[in-house]
Amino acid sequence: MAGKTMIRAALAAFLTFAVATVPRAEEAAPQAAANEAPTLPADPGFATLRYNIANDPDAALDRIAALLAVLQKDDAVDARVIFDLYALAADLMIEGGSAAQAAQVKAQLADFAAALRVEVGRDPIPLYAQAAALLEDTDQLEAARESLLSLLGEQQASGLSAGETAPALAALARVATGLGGRSPDLPAPPQVPALQKATLFFATDRARNDEGLPQSFYGGGRGDPEFGRAEVSLPDPVGLGHAVLRRVDPLAEAGFYARLDRALASRAAPELLVYVHGAGMGFEEATRRAAGLAVALRFDGLPVLYSWASGGSVVDYIGDTAAADLSGPRLARFLEALRQRAGARRIHLLAEGLGARPLLAALMLMQAGHPGQGPLFGQIILAAPDVDAGLFQEIAPQIRPLALRLTLYASDQARTLSVARELYGDALRAGDGGTVTLTQGGVDSIDISGWGRDPLRPQIGAPALTDIATLIRRDAPPSRRCGLAETLGGAGDGVVWVVPDATNTSCSDPAWPDLLAALTRAAIRDWPQAQRILQEQIADPARRSQLEPVLRRLIGG
Repeated sequence: MAGKTMIRAALAAFLTFAVATVPRAEEAAPQAAANEAPTLPADPGFATLRYNIANDPDAALDRIAALLAVLQKDDAVDARVIFDLYALAADLMIEGGSAAQAAQVKAQLADFAAALRVEVGRDPIPLYAQAAALLEDTDQLEAARESLLSLLGEQQASGLSAGETAPALAALARVATGLGGRSPDLPAPPQVPALQKATLFFATDRARNDEGLPQSFYGGGRGDPEFGRAEVSLPDPVGLGHAVLRRVDPLAEAGFYARLDRALASRAAPELLVYVHGAGMGFEEATRRAAGLAVALRFDGLPVLYSWASGGSVVDYIGDTAAADLSGPRLARFLEALRQRAGARRIHLLAEGLGARPLLAALMLMQAGHPGQGPLFGQIILAAPDVDAGLFQEIAPQIRPLALRLTLYASDQARTLSVARELYGDALRAGDGGTVTLTQGGVDSIDISGWGRDPLRPQIGAPALTDIATLIRRDAPPSRRCGLAETLGGAGDGVVWVVPDATNTSCSDPAWPDLLAALTRAAIRDWPQAQRILQEQIADPARRSQLEPVLRRLIGG
């Protein structure tokens, strides 16, 4: 089969190409990363690739190979697209009886995810475990041993306990016996970076998958609404190194709200931040992102994840749109229950990419049920929403009364819209930025194209997160937030706020989240008090002088 031949021929150069050509987010300034938008081949069949497989798997493999050949010539290639296409090819090879070759692909995919951790967004630990099991099943014991050693290295670097690494050690001993009893040298325990544990609550309408592993507890299938708590270990500071979903605890609905209420009572601020993820994101990635966002924002309340049944791959886009639409009424019921039962002072909503579709549908239902009432929520924030622009313009005036402030972050660089642009062509999305940024009365439209492909990547000091933290803590209009400049234009010739250029480092100072937290906790409202907090928080006079005008603008002194 031509597709399999081309895929196998590409394996030898896979990692060399991928690691060498995909831009690394941690090595590039935000502006440099945003010079070119992530691209896909001009091929309307990309987004429907998953749904052509059942009819002709061999042709699908040929198409994947052709797509990869085009992508390898693209300097702005998105690492996640490369990963997902190879993962799909591996699954097709298993179905076609080429499990041994597929095992090799999966092992290299795990290496790819480890080498480009931020760009790919997948935890290498379950990937190495899957690859090792498949390699062992196909009698590729030497390769299985290498994957298991890599697995142990990842587990140790993530601070996993002896109990959590025990299955990998047992598998390694079993493989060693199959190789004649040769025990491999175990990786030297690395110096584990400082870790912090974050707990978040979740609601999901995903079906359960493998309840024995936290990373695969919920899959991409649709299920009935469920609730629970999740524990994530994160590097300190967040955004550097490893983040791992450590534990998933499903809870009955009554128990969920009781636990949530008790947890809220112990927080510095009885507030909730509900995060709704975008397309192509599995449950474990969504938990790590939600927890990381809360930590990076220095959010004093509790993070809550609503995880709809995304297939977890960019090639599942069509299925993701249907799943997102199904989740709208369910999300409405969940948000209404949070308002009635959680005891939160305020609830903030943050939706990314395709996650804006169920959120907007939910808000429309809630608006119909609460006519004429004041704000039901704190901030409603839509980051590069994958929603038809015309539909958003119809909906926005109706949902605007539900929040203190409604913010639209638009971008012509966001990776979350790359597949949508291929599918919808010239039909504008609400999240499209640049010269077509939507402007709408009552909506703060902010073009964040200058903040890169993944502006919501959890990292202390990320400009987008500093802006969101300012919104949540101060309900500040764009005119008082760090570095935003007012322009006239966009799709409606209205006010668009543009982000500072890469040379403006004050808005990305890592001190901002803690400084904003200190201002809030001390209930600071005037400039003399804010200046005192600044002096207490920042010892370096040069940094204070850089941050002072920005802080003065925020406080209004």
